[in-house]
Amino acid sequence: MSSAKKVTRGAARSPAIIVGAISPLTRVAGAMAILAGLASLVQPALTFVRVGGRVLGSAHHVVDFLVPAPLAAALILAGAASLAGRLPRFGLAVLIGAGSLAVGQLVRVLSWLDTSRRSTLDLPFPDTLAISAHYSAGAGMVLLAVIDGLLTAVLVLALFGWQRTVMDDEGSFESLRPAFTLLGFVAALVAAGGLTLPVGVATATSLGWDLPSLFDRVGADQLAGWLEVTGVFVGGLAASTAARPRLATVGILAGLAASLTTQSLATALLLVRSTAYTVNVGTGLLTASAVFFAALAVAAWRVTGPAFPAGPTGAR
Repeated sequence: MSSAKKVTRGAARSPAIIVGAISPLTRVAGAMAILAGLASLVQPALTFVRVGGRVLGSAHHVVDFLVPAPLAAALILAGAASLAGRLPRFGLAVLIGAGSLAVGQLVRVLSWLDTSRRSTLDLPFPDTLAISAHYSAGAGMVLLAVIDGLLTAVLVLALFGWQRTVMDDEGSFESLRPAFTLLGFVAALVAAGGLTLPVGVATATSLGWDLPSLFDRVGADQLAGWLEVTGVFVGGLAASTAARPRLATVGILAGLAASLTTQSLATALLLVRSTAYTVNVGTGLLTASAVFFAALAVAAWRVTGPAFPAGPTGAR
């Protein structure tokens, strides 16, 4: 234990945290997460696609830059915590939660890059929801693929670096884990509803269709959606069953909340700007799940149960 150090916390609800060995993978994951967070703040400014001579996807307003802000902030802060080694498992946990949806999103964006098989109907833009045309990928789409690729790599590095990174506390959250496991499962169910049900409904019956549910999609779109659903369930349950200490549970829940918040903001902005579609139940559930996971993260941080002695190294 000579290598362990205590991170002193002032409040009674935030006792001393023991930090020991830190895997080099933890620091690499942190650096990559910071890079992904900064890139996501730049991405809205770039052209996403070109349709003929028309440019689509570059930012229209300052609100476009607010959409990625929740996820970018989580990545940058967690990346800094991991890189500095101050609260390494907290940082890794946030990155695991935020990256849990990245695999599915990477599959979706890579399929968009196959422009020979795609049309503008597949893209998330109000201008193209009801019009089918061929497009060419712009720098914004390529950067989005790079960001999702980085997050997927960060997820893998965080998982491999987890067991080699030591961080523990006094164990006051242990008695609360069963309750948070149930609540995490319910939050994941809500998120699954948001990811599977239609996010928009046609404003005019003459259009003839609503935005498809996950069950109506095919190929890479359906695979991407199911990967996102799986990621939410795995993250929501792992937060309270496998993530220790308490701050690791808080981190996964916060990472999920940040990722879902950015996704729900993007969907809501898309539908607000669309003249063909309006918000449907999927968008509501997606937003509710983001709030649910955020509330669980705050509760996991603040609620205290009876303390159990930590192990000699803090490794769990």
